[in-house]
Amino acid sequence: MTRWALLVVGPVALAAWVAVQTLSPTKLVLIGRDGTRTVLGYVPGDTFSPRLSPDGQHVSFQASGAAWIADIHDLTSRHQFKPASNVTFPVWRDATRLVFISMQSRPSLYSAALDADRADLLVDVARAPDGWSDANDGASFITLDGDDYDIWFYSAATKRVMPLVVIQASRQLSSQISPDGKWGCVQVG
Repeated sequence: MTRWALLVVGPVALAAWVAVQTLSPTKLVLIGRDGTRTVLGYVPGDTFSPRLSPDGQHVSFQASGAAWIADIHDLTSRHQFKPASNVTFPVWRDATRLVFISMQSRPSLYSAALDADRADLLVDVARAPDGWSDANDGASFITLDGDDYDIWFYSAATKRVMPLVVIQASRQLSSQISPDGKWGCVQVG
């Protein structure tokens, strides 16, 4: 059974989701602001979190326990993104680099160029990156302590982390910083 994966280009930000129940190939569809749909091709049925690159030329996604990158005009060009072991949750930093989680001894936040064979450690303990903020030159990411999730921010300029949303005994599972860097949207559960 084929399921749909959608990349939605909104007026300000980019959103992506995948609804998959089976391991059958999934259609990846680009949706324009005017509602025009363009089928890009097929990705594995367990694809999770497709993300369009800032230049609109590539897509990153997680599938089959690995991170993948493909040209949006030729999804069969996909190749595994593996500058470190156990790469998950790839998120675009710019058109040539991704931030992601790598499971060395524990989940940590890294950054690497698309063609890199090694990664730079950004944050020693992190759960998943939410997105890169050009305006703030850094990434928001999820942390997990027991069953308490919080949102933190890594600054590339200072090489430091700081809390963004910390609410005791709650689950902040996703965040997005506005393009101007002045506000954020957070899912709190």
